[in-house]
Amino acid sequence: ALAVLKRIPGRVVPAYFVGQVVGAVLGGLTIWAIAERASTASALGRSWTGVGDTNFATNRWTGEFMGFWPMVIVEVVLTAILVLAVLSTTSAKHPSPGAIGLQLGTVLALIHLVAVPVDNGSVNPVRSMGMAVIAGGESLEQLWGFVAFPAVGALLGAALWSVIGDPPPDVDERAMSARASVRAAAARATASIQDAVDE
Repeated sequence: ALAVLKRIPGRVVPAYFVGQVVGAVLGGLTIWAIAERASTASALGRSWTGVGDTNFATNRWTGEFMGFWPMVIVEVVLTAILVLAVLSTTSAKHPSPGAIGLQLGTVLALIHLVAVPVDNGSVNPVRSMGMAVIAGGESLEQLWGFVAFPAVGALLGAALWSVIGDPPPDVDERAMSARASVRAAAARATASIQDAVDE
């Protein structure tokens, strides 16, 4: 969404994507390492039976979850909402940049309250990849849905923002340049009039 709206150069997108995937897989490995070594006296240690589709924060639409179409709706709509929240809080016109973390954290928490019962809540393809790569099974088979539909939601959010949000940077710069030209012309005209009056 940021690249589509020219907030970041398109050439950096592959590096961001690879970096996020690597981070997500390392995060999944970290969770696995903690759970594998949990004391059997702990609640986690007593219930841990190894990595699987049902106990590793994976995303699926089958089993105890609500099915394919509820997943599609939730991932598209909630990802679009998340993208709109990110774009609005990172806008040049945002009045309180210090509150961005609180605002985005609150939005993401509310999104997961809705999404977790539906499909365990993705709204970010790499969040799903990191767990599915390690857990395998249905979560890996269904990973395509948690890549495709959040991507559609991100593009929808970008499209909505292009209508309701800030103008693109180049439009803003052109407008500022036009205003500056008008001001300069007005200043020259005023100076010419003043010179004529003085003579």
